[in-house]
Amino acid sequence: MDNSVKAVIVEGDIEYRKLYIDTIQSLGAQIISSTGDPMAALKTIIEKQPKILIMDIVLPGIDGTEYITTVRSLAPATNIIIITNLINETVMKQCNSLGVARYTNKPLKQDMISFILSQYIGFESVRKNIKPISDIIENMSNEALEKTLLELKLPFHIKGTLFTRCALRFMIKQNVPFEKILITKEIYPTVAKECDTTPSKVERGIRYCIDYILENETMDIISPDKYGVNIDGNHKLSNAKFLMILARHVLDKLEETNSCDDIVSINVRS
Repeated sequence: MDNSVKAVIVEGDIEYRKLYIDTIQSLGAQIISSTGDPMAALKTIIEKQPKILIMDIVLPGIDGTEYITTVRSLAPATNIIIITNLINETVMKQCNSLGVARYTNKPLKQDMISFILSQYIGFESVRKNIKPISDIIENMSNEALEKTLLELKLPFHIKGTLFTRCALRFMIKQNVPFEKILITKEIYPTVAKECDTTPSKVERGIRYCIDYILENETMDIISPDKYGVNIDGNHKLSNAKFLMILARHVLDKLEETNSCDDIVSINVRS
């Protein structure tokens, strides 16, 4: 067991704290502090200079960004990993500007936590512990999808965004070429069941998202021309083509941000 990799956990939720403890210990790293008290943890961070800090950005008694700034100043070599319920465009920009190593949304499966930590503990120590790689792909693609939806500036309160999110998760999870997934017979009924609605409402909701994106001129973010689709005033983008482009874009983002050969070699595209 390699105890040279030291980790600190700052998490108010006891269950999450236990999950992080179990995961880190299973990977052979050493936990030098696990607490819901950020100031108590800060003392340990300054003294021990851990390689990893797992924390929520919502902290008692101190602003999360201020805490990150302090850690970056006093322990510059510590890799800060944010796992929180509060990932939005503002938080992502703050994390990027502050040099956070990784940020992602709760809830998070243990397999995904293992993969994230593998970048700092060493992938070989993780390979034998993680479950089917498809679970990791699903979780990582979910993260890329959420970022893409934010970039497209889709209102998260409308059902069309929910339907689009569910449709993409279903498509990526199938692990088959997207063109082989039937939108009317497979996607609409599956999303309708998950969202307790009707297939026709799912269809209309996704259509609304397309029109909203076109109206707000954010379609270029998912690079439709890269996949042979030219969007202009005379071209009506179908729901099926839109979902396929969006799914491919999400996987492209996934490949861009992860260097692990086992991850990027999995290709559900034709």
